[in-house]
Amino acid sequence: MITFPPYPDEQITRDITARIWNERAFDTNWRRAPEVARYYAGDQFNFSSGILAAQPIAALASAASGGRYQVSDLPPLRLASSLYTVTAFVFFFLAFRLLFGQASALLAAVSQQRLRSYFWIRCMHGQKASCSPALQSHFTRWCAA
Repeated sequence: MITFPPYPDEQITRDITARIWNERAFDTNWRRAPEVARYYAGDQFNFSSGILAAQPIAALASAASGGRYQVSDLPPLRLASSLYTVTAFVFFFLAFRLLFGQASALLAAVSQQRLRSYFWIRCMHGQKASCSPALQSHFTRWCAA
């Protein structure tokens, strides 16, 4: 498996996921995860639906790993994210195919995914010119050069 350091969102997801499983609570408030709260004070529930939706898939991946991974490790969480991304891509394609035809649907689906990936990769690797000012201020620790 190819690994790379966690993106900021992934570290938040890992910490919240660990808290969900350790405390058996569905509370995704960032304030209650000490490591996350150090950087994001106050009540925040960003990504709550994604974090909660990832739990069943991450739990199954963790169980299937034979103890190699915990639910809050990156591989199970990335698997969940990948499955949801592929599912979204397929539904996006199907909707656009219905509305605009197959060629337009494929182009639109691939383009939106490529643009999103390009933006995140450029920003998270410290190329400040690619980050919006709002994102730079939100992810100062990671986007600052």
